[in-house]
Amino acid sequence: MINKIILDKVQEELDSAKRYAEKGNAMLMENSLTCLQEYNTNGADLSSQIEEIECLGYRNAVSSQIKKARNFSEEGNSWFMEFHLKYAIEYAQKLDADIEDECNHVRSTLLKK
Repeated sequence: MINKIILDKVQEELDSAKRYAEKGNAMLMENSLTCLQEYNTNGADLSSQIEEIECLGYRNAVSSQIKKARNFSEEGNSWFMEFHLKYAIEYAQKLDADIEDECNHVRSTLLKK
């Protein structure tokens, strides 16, 4: 009975992490993955599923943060623009992706105002 409950919690956190990853919410995705690893007391190898979810989540989070930064840039709000660019860069680094040109493009739209 306990094993079934644990397996259900592992699956629940796996599903939650994937949903958050699809939405680009990296913070909640990471939280679900942390909980998943804590519940995974039976030692099941979930590394490939976790890697797939992280890749999806960070890729979507980069896009989401860039979009938010662009919106704030267009409004002339440099503080929130940089706030979202910081997270976009952080998530891109987790993917070994270089988004410097894209960030500079977003910043340039602010400078044109």
